[in-house]
Amino acid sequence: MFVLIAQSNANAAVNSGAKTPQKISPEALDEVLWWLPEDTELVASIQSNDAKTIFKTSIAGVGLGGAGRGQFVEQLARIPVARIVEGSRKFRDTGGFGLMPFEGCSIIDLQSDLPKDHALLQWLAKNARRTETIAGYKTFIFNEKLEQDQWNFLIVHLRPNVLLCATNQNYLESVLRRRLRNADEREKTVRALPATLPEWKYVDTKSTDWAVRHFRKDQARFDPTSPFYKHTFLPDNDAIGITYSLNTKQNVAAVHYLTSPRNTASMAKEYKQFWASLIDGMGGVSDSAGKWRPEIATQPNGVIKMAFSFIQPELTDTVGMFSLGLLALMGHAIVV
Repeated sequence: MFVLIAQSNANAAVNSGAKTPQKISPEALDEVLWWLPEDTELVASIQSNDAKTIFKTSIAGVGLGGAGRGQFVEQLARIPVARIVEGSRKFRDTGGFGLMPFEGCSIIDLQSDLPKDHALLQWLAKNARRTETIAGYKTFIFNEKLEQDQWNFLIVHLRPNVLLCATNQNYLESVLRRRLRNADEREKTVRALPATLPEWKYVDTKSTDWAVRHFRKDQARFDPTSPFYKHTFLPDNDAIGITYSLNTKQNVAAVHYLTSPRNTASMAKEYKQFWASLIDGMGGVSDSAGKWRPEIATQPNGVIKMAFSFIQPELTDTVGMFSLGLLALMGHAIVV
């Protein structure tokens, strides 16, 4: 069973009252996408001044929690963060419980530069299991056993205002090398989640919280959250991708699922049952009025739109269930 361990992004956005941080330009986002390996399956972004929102509940930040058994996040939460962009791939079933392992890297943009003697950098030097030079950069390495899974966290102070936190050395090396490619070299390579993918039409990258997953068949046999997995919870051999955007002004989250037009009616029914099952599977939470259930609409081009409203203040628990389901759909399922 999948669960979320904290208040959801959407609920925090509605109730925190925190000011929205300065926007990051689309050009900067495109640059980051060129850094990520071309077989990246998920890209997620979060902008928030609320450290709890970033590190405990967002798609882009949930994978950071295990570094230093949570102490890295505690240190990082004391620093104003402008944005986190995560690229990830190769989602794997857990050996027991907890967050599903994956290969990925979080690119952490800070609102100001870190001096060389900053407390965070001192903490990294003191607490890392070891340090190595990877692709020319000093890397602080943490090895953690979380539940039954062995995790590696590799942290790089890339620039005065940029940190990287990766869960796999090969992925990190690729990020560090790809970011140095010039325009001519990039013409010979492929960007992570290319701009030609249809998913980009259904995500608002100007939102403070968004994600895009383009399903890959080459790793599906190992990934229980993939629609191509043999025993997955939402099977669909024609699945293309899924997106998420949070509109903080209207307190509405939009999820778009892309598949073959021949599957829209059947998959819309499956998703309706999926969200309803989260209520049935979590005892003690009442949704008798159906206030949190999404408005689901199908489009003739194979797109299913699911809109979730978070206006009602009494929906704290059920909003958490939305995040529960969203994390699973994006590959970051948490198992209990």
